[in-house]
Amino acid sequence: MLRWLLVLLVVANLAVWAWTQPLIAEKLGLHALDPQREPERLARQVNPQALQLLSNGAASAPASAASTAAETTAASAATIASEPASASAVPTAAAGAACLQAGPLSDQAYGEMTRQLQQLGLRSDGWVDIRRELPGRWAVYMGRFADADALQKKLEEVRRLRLPHEELVNHASLSPGLTLGQFNTQPEAEARLNQLQQRGVRTARVVALIEPVVQHQLRVETLTAEQAGKLRTQKAAAPWSACAPA
Repeated sequence: MLRWLLVLLVVANLAVWAWTQPLIAEKLGLHALDPQREPERLARQVNPQALQLLSNGAASAPASAASTAAETTAASAATIASEPASASAVPTAAAGAACLQAGPLSDQAYGEMTRQLQQLGLRSDGWVDIRRELPGRWAVYMGRFADADALQKKLEEVRRLRLPHEELVNHASLSPGLTLGQFNTQPEAEARLNQLQQRGVRTARVVALIEPVVQHQLRVETLTAEQAGKLRTQKAAAPWSACAPA
């Protein structure tokens, strides 16, 4: 039994070997196993007549052309990128006009300085008025007393009425005096005065401890060099200086 098995293995190996040999496979009417051997490989070629052999110089030409094309594309991109930068230089040059500011200014000083701007040829829309309103301080006030004795007499009267009060000192025009309340607005002070009058207070009145003030910051952003020079040399209510960053 083993002998026949050995014979079969030998015959199978010979058949496989013959199959891999094209000449023997053709004799036996078999198709060769290796497709890369001639003539099968030749039969599988597609348009072999289109194949061309190039010399070293000819082979390097496409690479040079590709390099030139790449350089041209890069140069074009650089040109396009530089165009916005050149365009942006125009607004920068226009924005180079002189900018001056002055302030804080009172209403009167603001009027004087804007008239100077108009004399230079600027219209009312040629400058900016930055307004700031500073609130005042109001009080129900008694005084001004002639001396310390008069102040002391009034203090005794206020204490008898049990009214909250405060002695006013170090005020240029109102000391010596008394306040029966201090307020942020004049209407609040007037309302408190009416209440005190109903309680018998007769000599009190409403005064402004600090007057409300409107301040102006004048800013001119489109001056020519000539206009800026004239403003700096002209006498004005307040000095001109270079604009602070907005």
